[in-house]
Amino acid sequence: MPIRDERTKRIYLDENVTCELSPWLRCCRHSVGVDPHHILGGPFRDDVVGNLVAVCRSAHAWVQAREIVAGRVLCLYVKWTKRELDWQHYIDRDAGCQVAWIESRPIRGRVLFEGRDITSQVLTCRAQLLWDGERWRSSK
Repeated sequence: MPIRDERTKRIYLDENVTCELSPWLRCCRHSVGVDPHHILGGPFRDDVVGNLVAVCRSAHAWVQAREIVAGRVLCLYVKWTKRELDWQHYIDRDAGCQVAWIESRPIRGRVLFEGRDITSQVLTCRAQLLWDGERWRSSK
C-alpha cells in the first residue's frame, strides 16, 4: 500500500518550484511549474521526500514513457546530490534494492532527450550511484 501524504508532497513542490532534471535534460530552462514524479510507482508510490522529484511536463513524459532506466537513474541521482536518497527506504518498503536494480539494467545505446544525446551524463550519474550504493551495501 503506498504511503499517501499530500502535505509532504505539497511542501516538497513548494520548496522545489523548478524542474530538478533540467540541469541534465535542459528541458525547460528551469521554468516554474512542476509536477510531482514518484521515482517508484505502483504499490511503492510513496509521498516521501526520497521518492519525489519535481519535474516539468516534458521531463515527466520522457521519464515515464521513453527512458525508464535512464530516467530513474537521473531521478535517484538528483536525490543523491541533495542528500535525500534513502537506499534503505526502498528495501523497507519491499521494493527491492535499487542498487541491484541499477546494476541489472545497463544503459544500452544512446539516451536521447528531444533529439539531444545525453548518454554520457546518464552514465556518469549511474556510475556515481553504483559507487554510493556499494558503499551503502558494504556498511550494512
